[in-house]
Amino acid sequence: MKKKIIVLIEILLLPIASFANISNSELINIAGKQRMLTQKMGKALLFASNNFKKKEYIVDFKKSRKLFSDTLKGLLYGSKILHLEGTKLPKITAQLKVVDKLWKEHQPILKKAIEGKEMKKAIAGLDKILVEMNRGVFIYTQSVNRQKQRLKFASLIGNFMNKGNLSNRRV
Repeated sequence: MKKKIIVLIEILLLPIASFANISNSELINIAGKQRMLTQKMGKALLFASNNFKKKEYIVDFKKSRKLFSDTLKGLLYGSKILHLEGTKLPKITAQLKVVDKLWKEHQPILKKAIEGKEMKKAIAGLDKILVEMNRGVFIYTQSVNRQKQRLKFASLIGNFMNKGNLSNRRV
């Protein structure tokens, strides 16, 4: 019976291993920064389309675009540079793949936007990506909350098992 409970605890804690090198709050922050990057890119394109410091905002847009791409890949598949392992949790992976698909499909429009064309369409597409990334952040948060519940449960079982061990001992 005791071995079965220990195996159960290990199974409950297994998903936590996918976040081994980085804290849960850091993962949520990184995913949240992806949302902010979409807003930043949209703002840069808006200012550039109005010829307000156009060169400066296009440079800023390109930096944000690269950072978004690198971070999205890191969240999905891992990145040594960003110290990310990539997620193995199905719901998060599925949502990040939705974002990745939209992001890849939107690249030709973003390229045209850099050239000063189709700015409104580029900004609208970034808004769609922002919405999907927001869903990803929500799923990350749900996952972290479930992990916290599992840890509490495992702690309760551990405490119960320790108390059981003490009562079985003879003094």
